[in-house]
Amino acid sequence: MDSEVIGADIYYSMDGSSPTLKSYKYTSPVEIDRSVVLKAVSVKDGQVLGLIPAEQAFNVHKAIGREVAYEHPVSRYFQADGPNSLTDGVRGTLVVSKYWHGFNAKDMVATIDLGRETTIEQLMLGALQKQVDWIFLPKRVRFELSSDGVSFQEVAVVNNPVHAEDADHQTVEFVAAFSETKARYVRVTAANHGLCPPGHPGEGHPTWLFVDEIVAE
Repeated sequence: MDSEVIGADIYYSMDGSSPTLKSYKYTSPVEIDRSVVLKAVSVKDGQVLGLIPAEQAFNVHKAIGREVAYEHPVSRYFQADGPNSLTDGVRGTLVVSKYWHGFNAKDMVATIDLGRETTIEQLMLGALQKQVDWIFLPKRVRFELSSDGVSFQEVAVVNNPVHAEDADHQTVEFVAAFSETKARYVRVTAANHGLCPPGHPGEGHPTWLFVDEIVAE
């Protein structure tokens, strides 16, 4: 993380706590080898600037760094940090323009080759809801596993857990836990919401689907 204040130092924590002058001082790139929430603050003249630390979550998991094959291409407007953003370990925030892959009027169908057969017992897809920007959560997410990349077995379907009265602007994790299963390939299908509902400024127009990470554990 770069300081936004000229001449300021950066102090950070990796245990979820708010950084102080007793925390780590940033002097070189930070190696991330486990799932952490990194928080950082700017410090100048011995004083912490700002009340709320900058925060970024990282997930280290069995699919990290693996290539993602999409059935439908990612929108050219929302490429995040490249074609494999779903396996880069970096979680999306409430900022729409960063870390999210966007799909308009299409389902997300993503297949990941883990490189070798391994044991999996939990899968997760992160998604964003911000209806004011026409971004709706998927209606449901289907998780499938395969040993050969041809024949897939469904292990779970997770329906949208958010109720109409819940906060509009939020990130949501679609989590599927199941019995240990050996597989080399993971396929995740997120069903696009469809059309903006009656009363919405975009009524009748296709919705956006935003996803940030597929986590395999």
